[in-house]
Order: sequence, then structure tokens, then C-alpha cells
Amino acid sequence: MWRRRGGPAPRTREELLTRLDDVLADEWPAAKARLTARLAACLAARLAAG
Repeated sequence: MWRRRGGPAPRTREELLTRLDDVLADEWPAAKARLTARLAACLAARLAAG
């Protein structure tokens, strides 16, 4: 889940984009794995239902 990073809030567009890039680099692999697992479970449930 999202959590606040240390330091002050970004003041410029560049600072905001840098912060977003850092968060995505940290969070995306785990989020992608969770999404893939949910999608696989959904697909398995649909296939089991016929």
C-alpha cells in the first residue's frame, strides 16, 4: 500500500515526477505480482465454473 516517504513534499513538477518514479520502482514489482496472482485466480475460477 502507499506510504509517505521521508522528507518534504515535492515542490516542483520535476520533484514530483522523480518521487513518483522512485515509488513505482519500489512498489511496481510487488504490485505486478499481486495483480498477476489475482488474475490467475480469477481465470482458474472461470475455467472451473465451466
